[in-house]
Amino acid sequence: MKRHILVMVSILMAFMSSKADFTIGLIPDTQKMVLSDTETKKFNANMKWYVDKSDSLKLAFVSHLGDIVDTKTGVTAEWQRAQTAMNILKADSMAYTMCQGNHDDIINFRKYFPVSDWEGKSYFGGIKALGGLENAFYLFKLDGMDFIVVVIETAYKTQLNPASWDWANQILTQYKDRRAIIVSHNINESGGSNIVNIAKNHDNVFLVLGGHSCIREHSWTEKNLAGTKTIHFFVQDYQCDDLKTTGANIRFYTFKPLENKVYAYTYSAWNDRWERDSNSEFSFAYDMTGAVVAVDDQIANSNPKMAIQYNRISNLITLSNGQEIRKVSIMSANGQLLMHKENNTTTAISTNNLPNGVYFVTIQKEDGENIAKNITKF
Repeated sequence: MKRHILVMVSILMAFMSSKADFTIGLIPDTQKMVLSDTETKKFNANMKWYVDKSDSLKLAFVSHLGDIVDTKTGVTAEWQRAQTAMNILKADSMAYTMCQGNHDDIINFRKYFPVSDWEGKSYFGGIKALGGLENAFYLFKLDGMDFIVVVIETAYKTQLNPASWDWANQILTQYKDRRAIIVSHNINESGGSNIVNIAKNHDNVFLVLGGHSCIREHSWTEKNLAGTKTIHFFVQDYQCDDLKTTGANIRFYTFKPLENKVYAYTYSAWNDRWERDSNSEFSFAYDMTGAVVAVDDQIANSNPKMAIQYNRISNLITLSNGQEIRKVSIMSANGQLLMHKENNTTTAISTNNLPNGVYFVTIQKEDGENIAKNITKF
């Protein structure tokens, strides 16, 4: 009897150990904390706190949210202060990344945070061709869960680069079996809808993180285009606070797999201050059991004869069982409806008139059922 109890305890302990908590840390807009050496002490304090608490938090990854500096024309001293602060994480060999904000000119962003500093790191996935860390992705595994963090360059007003959206869509499609987090500086003001639409195009995206806005703290949820998954969006930006009192905050998210919940906390190491209101400390449900399966894969797995197929040589979309396509809609990565046809009696749809990119296809079969799939044309 005692032996059976010991075996059960061992099994329970093994289960518990495989479901350990872990944390994703954020560094919201630091632009006001690099204006002087005095203000940068606050930035440094937050980075040192992440290092000191990395074990107790089980800190898996840290991401800046953009607007690293304040002066758009590129003041060297501001970039040097930011680099010095971030080097605190670098010196501790912590997994982290940068994010370009609308105040961060691309030349200095790439100069002070070059790709070469990340090349060779086990978690570094890669960048958009001919670019820098403004468009980059990172891969890591935690207790049997595979994650991808995709950082997308700022999309704000006239600072829009559709090529970066196509790249992000391609990466998220390539790694559709990983739990996906998108990081981009602006997700809620002018231009931010492009980032929202990218997230909705992919069934594995569950979390989108941004800064930029003096709205300070804001959150909402969206459904993916298939309507089957919930995506959580969070804005956190404390640049407009009085740095002497409530400013200089960081935000971190602790994942608790045994509860299937994620807990958010807001803290300033400079004055050892926690924010306890419901916008600053909260939780949300997230299922951390099982594997990530895309909606179109779920359809194919449940009925192998019922799947959308795309031939990149002929540029034809078909159904695997040869059924007629009665209705088709094709949307671009940024949510624009590019094609909508009804009352068809065809078995194939051509994409010859579409440029290279990632598209979301919804088809109604002859029996009236709707199915959906992301396709990549290149």
